Amino acid sequence: GNWGGYSPTVRSVCVGPGGDVYAGGTFTTAGVVAAWCLARWDGANWCKVSTNEPNGNIAAIAFHGNELYVGGSFSAMGSKSCLYVARWDGTNWWSVGNGTSNGCNSECSSLASGPDGLYVGGYTFTMAGGKPASRIARFGHYMPPTLDCVDPITVSNAPPDGADVVLTPMIGHPCGYPLTVTWN
Repeated sequence: GNWGGYSPTVRSVCVGPGGDVYAGGTFTTAGVVAAWCLARWDGANWCKVSTNEPNGNIAAIAFHGNELYVGGSFSAMGSKSCLYVARWDGTNWWSVGNGTSNGCNSECSSLASGPDGLYVGGYTFTMAGGKPASRIARFGHYMPPTLDCVDPITVSNAPPDGADVVLTPMIGHPCGYPLTVTWN
C-alpha cells in the first residue's frame, strides 16, 4: 500500500533473538497483512508486531537484549507517548527515557545495541532524554543519555549485522576518544 503519497519502503530490517525477521519503514501492508510501518516475519507469515501502531514511519530497528527498539518520525505507539524512539517488551510499548523528556526531539534514523546501552542517531536531534545531544546519544538501562559531543555526528545507512562501527572524533574534538559499537 501507499503511505502519504509515497511508494512503500522498507527502511530497516533486523533479526530477533528467536530468529523472526522484523521490518520497518513507510508501508501499510506486509504481504497481505495490514501492518502500519512495522511487521514481523515468523518464517511462514507476516504479522503485526502490535495492534498499537506508530503514528509515523519507522526508520530504524534493533534488539537490545530481548527487547525490540524502533526509531523513526513518530510521537506515539498507539496512545503511548514515545518521542521518536520506543521499546517493545513483547507485550507493551514503552517510551525510552523518562516522562515528558522521553526519546529525542527529532527523528531517530539509526539504532545500535552496545554492551553499555542503546545508541541512537539522527539527522537533526539536539536533545535526548531531556539532555543535550548532538545527533547521537546513548540510553542505558534506566539512565539518561550520556554521550555528549558538541560537534554534530551524522549517522546514516546501517552496516551489515555483526560489523563494528567506529565513531572517531577529529583531533582535538571534545569527545576525545573513538567509540566502537558492534551493529546487530
